[in-house]
Amino acid sequence: MGNIKPTILLGAGAAIDINAPTTQEITEKIIKQDEYTNYSVKDVYGKCPTFSAIWKIYQHLEKKYLNKPNFEQVFHILEMLASYNWVWFRNCKNPELFSLFAPFVVPITNIVGHNEWNNLYSLINQCQADIMEMVYKYDVEYSDKKDSDYKWYKTFWNELGGFDLFNLNYDTTIEQSLPSYCDGFVDVEGIDVKRFAPKTLFNEQCNYKVCHLHGSILYYNYKDYDAYKYKSGDMYKWNDASVVIGKIKDEAIKNNSSNQSGENIHIGPIITGLRKPDKLTVIPYNYYHHYLCASILKNRSLLIVGYSFGDLYINDLIERMNLLYGKNKRIVIITKWNEDDNEPFLYNECGAENHKENEFIDRMLCREGFINKIIHNKEPFTSKNGDVKLFVYGLKDAVEGYGDEIVEFLTK
Repeated sequence: MGNIKPTILLGAGAAIDINAPTTQEITEKIIKQDEYTNYSVKDVYGKCPTFSAIWKIYQHLEKKYLNKPNFEQVFHILEMLASYNWVWFRNCKNPELFSLFAPFVVPITNIVGHNEWNNLYSLINQCQADIMEMVYKYDVEYSDKKDSDYKWYKTFWNELGGFDLFNLNYDTTIEQSLPSYCDGFVDVEGIDVKRFAPKTLFNEQCNYKVCHLHGSILYYNYKDYDAYKYKSGDMYKWNDASVVIGKIKDEAIKNNSSNQSGENIHIGPIITGLRKPDKLTVIPYNYYHHYLCASILKNRSLLIVGYSFGDLYINDLIERMNLLYGKNKRIVIITKWNEDDNEPFLYNECGAENHKENEFIDRMLCREGFINKIIHNKEPFTSKNGDVKLFVYGLKDAVEGYGDEIVEFLTK
């Protein structure tokens, strides 16, 4: 059948071995008290207070929620409170910004102070800038170490020979690893940022295509856009992440985007929260989503690394691999299970830490009975049909121990 070009999906776990922050570390960073300034309020001395909202929201959620909350969930709550605020505490005149469900919900006003309600989008902005700084830190570190400590990472992506890669992280480590790539952004004469050209992504014949489906530390708006071709919310690609982060901190967010039910949504350089499908309506996210659909339709090989299966719209696409290709599919799943547990298990009556991941694996294995299987010496588990390989000790161990096998499996 010749060489095959795989579709690749990278989640947060894909970058852990190159010193990326974990979800827990990001959460702990943004929920600190007295971390963010409420610039909309000043006391009699002209001093601005700090936000208490994010810490109080996290504490309340932690008491009520069944699992340990993470930053995505906290952002969702902040967005919903900011959205419903238009109806609860203002006389909203714009039906497109009128959250239809807000009149049926009574706010618990003692959680978020009254002087913070109207500026929650500024809080979200400041939190996201901190996350981008955390990403920028390991992104720069990778640049310094990609030919030494992290050479295994760089080498692996090049050995695949070509791919359609969809990065759910915000870093540029993949781009730094490749000799050349296409992401749909092109230079434009007269401006110092790159503009997205959809047909370039679909038509350009390059081996490596890289799509940041949930944003990048290099994305931001550009004020002098062509209003007849682009919208104010569309993202442009900047050359320096530190400049982007500085702009996010300095410029106040004016959020006028809303979803179909009238709820405000925070669309920016990085896509966070639990309403991601609603936010894939600006460039480049809309075309990246379409290209993901097209890539799965044309590629029978799929590599999934460090993905928690928390995005249902993505899950629905990749779960169709059996429908599209049956036993001819080629799927490699690289995840990280508890290294102290020498009996990783899947989808049994006892449950597991990540049910969505286990359900996907079970479906791809056509329920062939992967229950309480012992995996010795960090070796992979291969399905009876030979169409699925599962690695449960992280990307670095998989690449260093079985890199050539993974590449051959996905591309031949």
